[in-house]
Amino acid sequence: HDASIYVIYFFHIMPDNIHLIINNTFCIISTIVLAGTALFTYLNGRRNMTNIMIALAMLMAVIFYISHIIGISISDPYISRDILMFNLCMFPAGVFLTHTIILMTGRIKQNRSTLWFMYAAGLFCVVFFIIFPNLFLLPSVPKMYFPNYYVPGILNWIRVAFLFGIAVPYTLYLLISAYRRSDNPMERNQLKYFTWAIIGIFTI
Repeated sequence: HDASIYVIYFFHIMPDNIHLIINNTFCIISTIVLAGTALFTYLNGRRNMTNIMIALAMLMAVIFYISHIIGISISDPYISRDILMFNLCMFPAGVFLTHTIILMTGRIKQNRSTLWFMYAAGLFCVVFFIIFPNLFLLPSVPKMYFPNYYVPGILNWIRVAFLFGIAVPYTLYLLISAYRRSDNPMERNQLKYFTWAIIGIFTI
């Protein structure tokens, strides 16, 4: 009985925006971890193109989190939408991730045309949606405990298709193919780690 009283009291004294605070706290922690990891990766291989590409991919995730935190916390729906438009960083994130894995698996010559396509498609999508923002995101609206939240435009699905339909499956294909080709135990462990890391990160 006493325990239930304490639970009721705890929820009574909680601020009304506790869910928003929890959400933003998680995002801030993720931002700090990603930014630190990106900086560490870059500093440990400034001349290594693989390190540079994976650091850039993580930097895009940092931009996403920062824009998410600010965009969902602003009450003006148009300013919120403008800030959430930084979700466009998911296109270069997919490109940099693909470039990273192509470099890591040593298949740059075999995948040169694919890489050109990814860069061209990613750049086109970013420029296109900057010119026509309403096709990507509409003005934000309050949802649940968020002062404002995303309202997808009619072509917002392209972002999901580009990242989860092309970039992620293709990088997994490259990693699994390289794992099967390799007979070096250390290299196979590295490829296995990256494979499960990508699956885990993008599943979450």
